[in-house]
Amino acid sequence: MAQVDEEDLLRSVAIQNARSILLARQRAEQELIEAKEALELKTQALAHSLALVRATLECATDGIVMLDEGGKVTGFNENFLKTASSCSGGCGRSGRRGVENSLRSL
Repeated sequence: MAQVDEEDLLRSVAIQNARSILLARQRAEQELIEAKEALELKTQALAHSLALVRATLECATDGIVMLDEGGKVTGFNENFLKTASSCSGGCGRSGRRGVENSLRSL
């Protein structure tokens, strides 16, 4: 009789553990889904923001170049290319490398 009670108790504990593990996994999966959705929304918002910055940059009448902390060119607008290509050091160069070379000659 005690053997049967002990087996029933062990079976009951095993089932409770399995249920607890299942619930924890379901919570973790739900948290991952929510984090993924939040990340996707943030990515969309950042892409929209970047598009607005680029549109603003291209609408500017001045030549604009963006540099990172190390002085590396991270972006520029078409008017900057026109200005840089009219400088003696910028003639014949195009693209990011040409812009960086043009900046060195200014």
